[in-house]
Amino acid sequence: MPTTELTAFLATMGALLAVAVPVVIGIVEAVKKALPDMPARYKPIVAIIAGEVFTVLLALQVGATWREGAFAGFLAGLTAAGVYAYGKTREEQSDRG
Repeated sequence: MPTTELTAFLATMGALLAVAVPVVIGIVEAVKKALPDMPARYKPIVAIIAGEVFTVLLALQVGATWREGAFAGFLAGLTAAGVYAYGKTREEQSDRG
């Protein structure tokens, strides 16, 4: 991949992720409130699916390929799931004292 294509790809990924991660976190929080009995093990799956759907649609709107959107969506979902897990760990640590 030539340098200019790599630079364009990385710029596209950065832009998609910068928009998608907070949106995916919000979607997961909305799903948690709508389905309070949902087991915690399904929340990362919800994050990845939400990231995929949102980011592919966003990529197509801004002129990127669906493949770029799918890759960025997977990363956005994993990032959102990681942020959730980190927040939960920090909350449990602060509860212990």
